[in-house]
Amino acid sequence: MSRIEYRISSIVGRMLLVGSLSLIPYFLSPIPAYAADCILSIRSQDISITPVAPFLNQSARIYATVQPACDQDAEGSVLFYANGALIGNKPISYKQAGRAEEVWVNWRPTEYGETTIRVDTKGEGGEVGDSASITLFIDRDTDGDGIGDREDPDDDNDGVPDGQDQFPLDPNKTRDTDGDGQDDSVDSDDDNDGLYDFEEEQIGTNPKKYDTDGDGVGDKQDAYPLDPKRSKAPEPASMPEPVPVQVPDSESVAAVTLAANEPDPLGEARVLGEVFENGMATSDLPRDLADSSDGVEDGMTWLDWVRGFGLWLLLALAFLALGIFFFWQDKKKRRDEEG
Repeated sequence: MSRIEYRISSIVGRMLLVGSLSLIPYFLSPIPAYAADCILSIRSQDISITPVAPFLNQSARIYATVQPACDQDAEGSVLFYANGALIGNKPISYKQAGRAEEVWVNWRPTEYGETTIRVDTKGEGGEVGDSASITLFIDRDTDGDGIGDREDPDDDNDGVPDGQDQFPLDPNKTRDTDGDGQDDSVDSDDDNDGLYDFEEEQIGTNPKKYDTDGDGVGDKQDAYPLDPKRSKAPEPASMPEPVPVQVPDSESVAAVTLAANEPDPLGEARVLGEVFENGMATSDLPRDLADSSDGVEDGMTWLDWVRGFGLWLLLALAFLALGIFFFWQDKKKRRDEEG
């Protein structure tokens, strides 16, 4: 080999070595998902969910269809997110100019309300590629009848429409008027005013209102629970005190006696007769009592004696008469038997 040929081959060798070394990084670097010769495409319409409108805590499945546009075989991955939280990651691979591939992940919604489902693609080296998302509403199905609570007129299926149900998600409660933890259906005093519901029905008050007439006084304490203008009962009328009976004393009797000694055209008997409670006149008394200066006092003593012992005297006379009667009857009977 000539000197010139040797130098030419040496230069060419060096050029090939440098060129080979410059290509090493290219062959060692991964093929990105968005390389000019391979694109992993995902669109919103390529995402679907079964069931279409899953309920809270109900099992569901998210599908994603990824369309490749590659001039060579490629690998990558599909990532699923719900409100930014990773749900799952599925690998995917394509042949050169292959068809679209569908991947899926299982999902159980745990957040009530609007939820965004996002699907990302990544290349073999982890480079983020195409991305798409959809939004759906995660509803509850409290009574398990297959109808979401937003569309169900009776969420807890207790027979009371939600608009009239104080506890639309509790089948054991409908209304608790007084907030004591007991449903009105089992509470004997719904408004906690101290009156049983049946008592309020009898007097005409509202068993669902603590103060039926709205005067600020509860039905139990209100003497007029249906009259907002009054609530207190009137004070009871005081009974008049009994007037003591005046019994004439000895001085009063003496005064009457002195007045009776004065001349009176109607007669002494009428005046003295007014002194005694029984209307007895002086002429009816024994003469010695009528003429005495102490006649009035003696007359009162005599009357007291008659009143005190007169009853016993009458009883004695009655027994004496009965004894005489039976004695006479017995004697007559014997006479008849002898004759």
